[in-house]
Amino acid sequence: MSYIGHTSGTSGARPKPITLTNANQISGTEQLFKAGANFQVGDRILHELPFFSSLGADNNYILNLASGSNNIDIPEFEINEFGYLVKKHHPNVILGTPSWLASLPDCRYLDKEDLSCITRIIYGGDSMTRADEEKLNLWLRKHGSSAEVEKGHGMSEYCGCGSYAQKKYNRYESIGIPLPDTIYTIVDPNVGDKLVPLEFTEDMEQLVGELAVSSPAVTNGTLDGKIIVPHYELDGKSYIRTRDLVKMNRDGIFTFDSRKDRSFTRFDGYKVKPYEIEKVIEENDKIKYCRIVQYYDDKQRGLMPVAHIVLNDNNLLDDEESIKLVEEVVYQQIISNPNMSSRQIPSKFRIRESMPLSKNSKVSFNELINEGLDGSEINVDVEETNLSVGDIKIYKTKIVNKVLSLSKK
Repeated sequence: MSYIGHTSGTSGARPKPITLTNANQISGTEQLFKAGANFQVGDRILHELPFFSSLGADNNYILNLASGSNNIDIPEFEINEFGYLVKKHHPNVILGTPSWLASLPDCRYLDKEDLSCITRIIYGGDSMTRADEEKLNLWLRKHGSSAEVEKGHGMSEYCGCGSYAQKKYNRYESIGIPLPDTIYTIVDPNVGDKLVPLEFTEDMEQLVGELAVSSPAVTNGTLDGKIIVPHYELDGKSYIRTRDLVKMNRDGIFTFDSRKDRSFTRFDGYKVKPYEIEKVIEENDKIKYCRIVQYYDDKQRGLMPVAHIVLNDNNLLDDEESIKLVEEVVYQQIISNPNMSSRQIPSKFRIRESMPLSKNSKVSFNELINEGLDGSEINVDVEETNLSVGDIKIYKTKIVNKVLSLSKK
């Protein structure tokens, strides 16, 4: 063992320790070299990836050393200072999570800056919308850089990066193809005690399921004799389950959907898969981000979904505008969509300026859950039976003497 990192803890109860060996870390770096994803000698690398995550320790520090590049090491800074660091240090390579990189085009003090020094810009650790990726690529071109956003996918369990999207595999919203010596297999997410690989049929354009990974960069999954990460055998190789739900098209290019463990069951037994609803809600041109978590509904005596929304212009709406936007989402994005169920309608919508972030700069779903409700939410009551949808009421909760009560409207 050479290193103990930790998972981000964004959806689990707490960060999980991950043990990695010298062999794991050397293999992970070697794969990036084989894929041509390594840095160049003398490159100046600006990053916001903490060392306690494998993404920072392996895909930044160790890869930097092996590439002969230079680290611009800033121990701690705020997200609104990231653009200032770009202006100050003029890096050749920028690594970050989507939330940090997507903030760069909005930095006024970079408006007249020549950024032709930027040869690569890379994100990992979370997903970036197509709109944000296009906006960032356009911003780079306007500032003299020929770089286009590249991205990787990985986990602490296998040295950070396992797949990479560059050149012809760098398609919008994709996570590319597996690195050399790494095998990505899509398995049935509903079978927990073994791996059941999914296969294409003639009429299928893509496979959808849980990602399992086999690689010499994968942790052995033990610490102090305890199994932290279970391994599964398939065709003579050892795999770990990632709990990531992904898609693979017939060209072998992968797209990340969501974390499997974000799913939850409504009070009536319906399985809510947040990523399915989030993608549909984000089709509304006023909405930049949507993240869905569960809350306990006293009326239904069980869990229901609440949608947290950030708008494209980052402005908050008054009550009338908020209700109108929620009506658009409910009727245009969900009710009129033949692939959506009324049970996928969030029963509450909260419009906010930004999402809470973890120390790894990912959206902190635990924090969204723990925030609870603050009375600013728009309520959506749906009358439904097992066969039909009845009346839908969309209204704002009134706050009287700090006690929530429903508006008579």
